[in-house]
Amino acid sequence: MIKTIIFDFDDTLLISEKIKHDAYLTIFSDLPNSESIIRAADMENFGKHRRVVIEATLQALIKAGLVAVSDLEKEINKRTEKFSQLVETEILKAAEVEGASLVLPQLAQKYRLYLNSGTPLDKLSSIITKKRWQAYFQGIYGRPGTKEDHIQEIIAKEGCLPQEVVVVGDTQADWQAAVACGTRFVGINNAYSQWPLNPDFPILDNLISLLAVIAQF
Repeated sequence: MIKTIIFDFDDTLLISEKIKHDAYLTIFSDLPNSESIIRAADMENFGKHRRVVIEATLQALIKAGLVAVSDLEKEINKRTEKFSQLVETEILKAAEVEGASLVLPQLAQKYRLYLNSGTPLDKLSSIITKKRWQAYFQGIYGRPGTKEDHIQEIIAKEGCLPQEVVVVGDTQADWQAAVACGTRFVGINNAYSQWPLNPDFPILDNLISLLAVIAQF
């Protein structure tokens, strides 16, 4: 019997992944002819901390001769802060994955819910508070720390078995973390998902039927 559900955030509850990809272009919009390099650095570092992506982008732009930087650390900090401010503003305008506001209160009545994201914890907590979703979650986990470590911490906190936990996410990283921790998994399908052929877990296009799917575990 399932007791605990752990949600990813981006493109699992809010349609926000594209916002982050576009934000990398925006914060480097002062550098002409740089779009292909920015997109390549973003994709090569997909799922990594925003600071890592921005540093990799700057290094690639410097190598290509498109920018000269006297203080790399200062430049990374400046663009990371700009990215964070832009993303938080835009995410609050983002559409929900269909069914999110419908199923969260229903699930919270039956299960212990947690949020486990690659978004920095302070930014994530602020967004959840502004969305007025904080009451649904027993805990919110973000960077620093890995998704796998957070799942293990939640299992220990709840005192439940791994098979009594479902992870809900939209990427292979979410699935791999669930497998590593021995939990169940439900995939959310979108443009960025890359699921294996013939997966042994359910994949949904939205959250509307999530309650029924979890009841079948």
